[in-house]
Amino acid sequence: MSTNLKKDYLSNGQERIYRLDENGTEWLWYQDPKTKYIIRSATINEEDIQKLLRVSDQLDVEFFKKSVLQIDRGDNQQRDMWIIENNQGDPVCAADVFYLSKGDIEVTYYFKNPVFKKLYEKEVKRTLYNLGENEFRTSIYSRISINAIKPIYIQK
Repeated sequence: MSTNLKKDYLSNGQERIYRLDENGTEWLWYQDPKTKYIIRSATINEEDIQKLLRVSDQLDVEFFKKSVLQIDRGDNQQRDMWIIENNQGDPVCAADVFYLSKGDIEVTYYFKNPVFKKLYEKEVKRTLYNLGENEFRTSIYSRISINAIKPIYIQK
């Protein structure tokens, strides 16, 4: 996938940064100005797979690749998977994303272990809140439970 950053501006003048894939489809790339965390769409490139292996002990690589290739990141997008990186660029968690009716977005994020959760959850929640407010102009509902919600892209 191409990783060229593109830039335009929202109606209020705020800068909006995204990436385009080889087909010209936009996909999410957001760096929070306050936390400096990056939220971006997962791809099937080797770098992303290595990052996901660091945040999940249940990653099924082949299932993940097939699942990501089925994501429609066009106008009719219903789901996605995001990688969330801290201000040093290290992955801290992954998130399954569901685009609901009425413009709401449900984000289910999960951490590899309780240590990651304790270290990063507060900043991840703050970054997701800022993303919803700044980019989507909507609320983001965070459902936080590693055990109760099965990730849709990480494992079969």
